[in-house]
Amino acid sequence: MEKIKPYERTDTTHLFDQLNIVLYLTGYTNFWVQKVNLPKKFTKIYDYMNMVLHVLCIAFSIIEFGSLFTQNELTTKQQADRNVIAISNPIMHVYSIKYFLKRKETRQMFYYIAVLLKEVHNDLDVERSMIRKLKAYLIAYAGSSFVALTLYGVYSTVKYITEGAPFITVITMWPEIHDRSTLAEMARIVFYLFWWISFYRDSAFYLLILSMLIGLGHQYMNLQSYFYNLQRIFDDSKMSQKEKEDKYVESFIYGIKLHTSTIW
Repeated sequence: MEKIKPYERTDTTHLFDQLNIVLYLTGYTNFWVQKVNLPKKFTKIYDYMNMVLHVLCIAFSIIEFGSLFTQNELTTKQQADRNVIAISNPIMHVYSIKYFLKRKETRQMFYYIAVLLKEVHNDLDVERSMIRKLKAYLIAYAGSSFVALTLYGVYSTVKYITEGAPFITVITMWPEIHDRSTLAEMARIVFYLFWWISFYRDSAFYLLILSMLIGLGHQYMNLQSYFYNLQRIFDDSKMSQKEKEDKYVESFIYGIKLHTSTIW
């Protein structure tokens, strides 16, 4: 495993510093080689809170999954929503557990993408393109998720006001779908609010996947730029033809090694 060493700051490493904060707040700690840039008092408290939230999210997934066996009087829409959420959330927890088991490998991979593979050549146009694309995807994902969760709440609120229907957003094993008691209604509101926390914590894994795939995709573009620029070696009037040829061969071999490291 490659030893982490001091590196030159780039726009990519700056982006990963910012992403490191976002992932830290959603429970995915130690994603990046740098420590999260937040106050120590806050991180000390949040580290304990993060463990509590992780346990609560697992418990929340259990009561969602349990609804498959306890809630039998649902509408077609409610059944469809329940089936998707109750099955997908436990799967996301499996991904989360796999991440925690592979944190060192994940951190090493992003160190390769942002630092080691760009040490000799970093095309700034390619880097800017990668950052724009990654930011656009992340904003689109976070925004669409926000709209979807909000609309669930708005739809249930409208049904509650106009039709007197229970405030039902996410289906859980309790309360029963027709339970109109004050305790049941309060529980549904609490579950809806916690669903926001659970959703963004569970789905933050997609941010890792997006960052990895976009980063690797643009690294191939960076490699293409590297090989195209090798011809400039022969424009150097200070070297002899033999020196140019030797440097070209050396640089070409290094480019092959970079390509091998990229597809490892």
